[in-house]
Amino acid sequence: MAFMMDNLLQDSIHIVCCSDEQYMPLTATMLMSLVRNHTSHELLNVYIINNGVSQTTQHNIDDLFSSENIVINWLSVDPKQIPSILEISDQYENISCHYYRLLTPYLLSQKITKVLYLDVDLVILKDISDLWKIDFNNHIVAATQDFLESCGNAISNCIELGIDPRAKYFNSGVLLIDLKKWREQDISKKVIRCRLSNEEAVRASSHYSYDQFGLNIILVNQWHVLAPQWNYSPGPEKSDISPSIVHYYGDVKPWKPKCKEEFRQHFVYYLNQTLYGDYFNEEFKALSIESYRSLSICP
Repeated sequence: MAFMMDNLLQDSIHIVCCSDEQYMPLTATMLMSLVRNHTSHELLNVYIINNGVSQTTQHNIDDLFSSENIVINWLSVDPKQIPSILEISDQYENISCHYYRLLTPYLLSQKITKVLYLDVDLVILKDISDLWKIDFNNHIVAATQDFLESCGNAISNCIELGIDPRAKYFNSGVLLIDLKKWREQDISKKVIRCRLSNEEAVRASSHYSYDQFGLNIILVNQWHVLAPQWNYSPGPEKSDISPSIVHYYGDVKPWKPKCKEEFRQHFVYYLNQTLYGDYFNEEFKALSIESYRSLSICP
C-alpha cells in the first residue's frame, strides 16, 4: 500500500491554494479552468488551505469535480495554532488567509518535495503540466517578474537591507516551489518574521503585498524567472501576449473596467461551469455575457 501511495504522489501535480468561504466563487472558477485545460495524464492533487469553508461548500465542490482527474484535499486551519506554527506573537492569530501559503511545509506530507502555489483570482488557459515540468535551475522558487519590476520600486528600505535596488522583484501569485529546499532553509518562518519586523517599510512601500514583501527579501536572487505568460495581468496597458495563466490581481478584476474584455470573458466562461454562475450582480453579468456570446474563446 505504501508503494502504491508513493507512486501516486510521484505521478501527481501538487497544487496549493488558499481560500475562505468568501473566495470560493473565485476558487471554484480557478479550479474549473485548471481541469478543463489539463490534457496530460498526471493526477491533479489540490490542497485548499482554508479557514471556515463550510462542510456544505466542501461537499458541493467535491461533487462538482467528482468525475474529473483531480483530488481535492481540504486543509482546515485553526487560526489559534498559527502563531505557534510560525513562532510569532499570539496577537497574529487572526492573520489574513493571504499568509496561509506559508503553512504549506507544515500541512503537506514530507514526501511531497515540489508544489505549485496558485492564487485563486486567476484562470488557467493552458495545460498546467507545462509549468510543472519547468526546471528550477537550482533555485528555491520559480516566479514571474511583478509589474513593479525591481526591489527598488517595491521595497522602500531595500538599500538598508543590503538589497540591490536593481534586483528583480517577483509576483507571488504563481509560485513553483522546491519544497525540500524551502523546508531546509526554513523560508516560511524567515518570511513572516521579516514581514512583521518591517511594518513601517511596508506601509511606506507603493504597493501593499502581504507576504510578497518578505518573500522577495528572503529569496532575493534565489528565484528562477518564468516567462510572463505564466502570470499575466490583463490590464488595458499590457502588451499582447498569449497568456497561459491570467491573474486578475490588484484592480484588474473581471468586474472592474481595467480588465480587458477578452479576459473578462474567460473568467465568465469558467465561472458559468461552477455552482456560482449567479453569484455576481446583474450589472456585471450583463456587461460580461453580452460580449461573451460573440467571442470564440471556448477551448
